[in-house]
Amino acid sequence: WLTGANGNLTVSGDLASSGNLLRGAYVETSTSYTVAATVEVVAVSNEGADVTITFPAASAFPRREITVKRLFKAAGANSTGIVTVTPTVGATAQAGNIELLDGTFGTSATLGATNTYAAKITYYSNGSEWIIK
Repeated sequence: WLTGANGNLTVSGDLASSGNLLRGAYVETSTSYTVAATVEVVAVSNEGADVTITFPAASAFPRREITVKRLFKAAGANSTGIVTVTPTVGATAQAGNIELLDGTFGTSATLGATNTYAAKITYYSNGSEWIIK
């Protein structure tokens, strides 16, 4: 194992790997979910239920990416549920902490309109906000 200061490894130059590059975990949920430190993709199968996906504070995970994707489990199902993505600072949402689809910032973002499926969005932490990648 190689680790640098604070658990970070800094490479100046090329990095070659003879194995697989491991990425964060994939989680599938049909209910509201708080993103764990090891999760990179949250797949939401909410069909008729509204759910909230809560991101960690952007300041706690600089340079981290999280993708939220809507799924359907039932054949031919229409989704009437809303997926809301909300960042946290401590235990509460903070205004101006997540980028919305129109390029402004707010306290939460909505993914996929009613009756849409397979919508996905990837957010990137710049250390202070979650921005759309």
